[in-house]
Amino acid sequence: MNILDQYIKFCKKRKDYHRRKSNEIKLKSPHSRYIINHNRYADMHESIERWFEDYKENPHLMNQSADDLFSINPLDLEGLDQEVADELSLSDGDIFDAQIKQLLQIAGRPLDLNELIIGSFRKFNTKYKRAQLTARIHKLVSKGLIEVEGKGVYKLAESSSNEETGKVES
Repeated sequence: MNILDQYIKFCKKRKDYHRRKSNEIKLKSPHSRYIINHNRYADMHESIERWFEDYKENPHLMNQSADDLFSINPLDLEGLDQEVADELSLSDGDIFDAQIKQLLQIAGRPLDLNELIIGSFRKFNTKYKRAQLTARIHKLVSKGLIEVEGKGVYKLAESSSNEETGKVES
């Protein structure tokens, strides 16, 4: 039994206890303020129990901030209906840019063109020509998302390394 199941079990027990106590008091003293208190505690535990059950079923939805909810990561369209994904205006260039940024983030260090070509193939099974890769990188450099570390060596820009990889910039 994992920790979520233990929390759910605990909340159920507490909810049942307070419902039972409320009913017992109601039989002895129908106007007692303790009935209200026990019902309030039972409702509270039921609410917490529902939250844990929802979290258990959809943990990725429970952790989303407003930024995550509206971000478009071309590499992470999982969970979207195909109809919704088809309506997005994402170009191959957007996907390519996100792949480059993700490779640099994964490496955690500057990469040269050879490493980016190899990484693209190994991670994304994508083959890029050197000229095509250079052109995309220079576009990302001009946007301030990637910085030139040396001749043919690139790293994530400081502002970009704090953000989630792959978000499309407007």
